[in-house]
Amino acid sequence: MPIASLRNENLPKNNPFGAATMSRKVCISAIDGQTGFLITELFLSNPTFPGKVAAICGLSLYPASAKYKELQKLGVNIITRKPGKVKGLTATLRESGSDTLCIIPPAHKDKFIVR
Repeated sequence: MPIASLRNENLPKNNPFGAATMSRKVCISAIDGQTGFLITELFLSNPTFPGKVAAICGLSLYPASAKYKELQKLGVNIITRKPGKVKGLTATLRESGSDTLCIIPPAHKDKFIVR
């Protein structure tokens, strides 16, 4: 994390440790399912989160779903994933630039296939 992003104005007044708060880049799995969709919608619409969540990316198994398309219109970066190798998933997560993960098990018959 660049030191320039740690500014005194970002310090919460009630934080006894004096640690800086920062905007997160959140990656949400199963974004095309009901739970992933609602969590993403909450981040985008709730007045609590502006300034705390800088960007949202989502992992999707169903690129043709209506929820996928709706979230794309709202500015969510969506990455299509196929169940499979761990190396592919870790590379995808690194490329996303996310520093926070919200892992939701997908409602997919191959959700446990990780080699």
